[in-house]
Amino acid sequence: MGSRLDRITDWEERARKAGFRTVRLAINAGVTRQQLTRYFRIRFGLTPRIWIERLRISDGIRLLRQGKLIKEAAQDLGFQHSTHLSRAFRRDLGTSPTVLAHDEQAVLGCSKHQNVPNRSEMFPKGLSNSLPEKRGAPQSGCRSKKPSQTKRL
Repeated sequence: MGSRLDRITDWEERARKAGFRTVRLAINAGVTRQQLTRYFRIRFGLTPRIWIERLRISDGIRLLRQGKLIKEAAQDLGFQHSTHLSRAFRRDLGTSPTVLAHDEQAVLGCSKHQNVPNRSEMFPKGLSNSLPEKRGAPQSGCRSKKPSQTKRL
């Protein structure tokens, strides 16, 4: 590729130090936001914003599985409110942080939650693995609410 950005190997750490903000990451790397976007599309196959959001979700999963409260994890990940973290989880993973943190086996084995990605799926061009791989079938099944129970009047 021949870019000076190729010398940077600690993108995940830089993104965390930049508060998961694209503009700050670009400034930290010494380039414009447009240059960073062009580089990320070539290198990772994603825009910096999508890559950073996936990193945030990945870090959120790790923090919750380590026992952090949703509120604490949201603050650590730069979300202004814990509901923003919950919304991101539902959008990207199809489940809430509570379900994922407290009932990992049910989530990973439930047909509704088969789209919970592993690390290689989230970062397709070879970033480090920090998420556990999917494990076998759940012991107790999925305890998520049925669609009829989630309707609001």
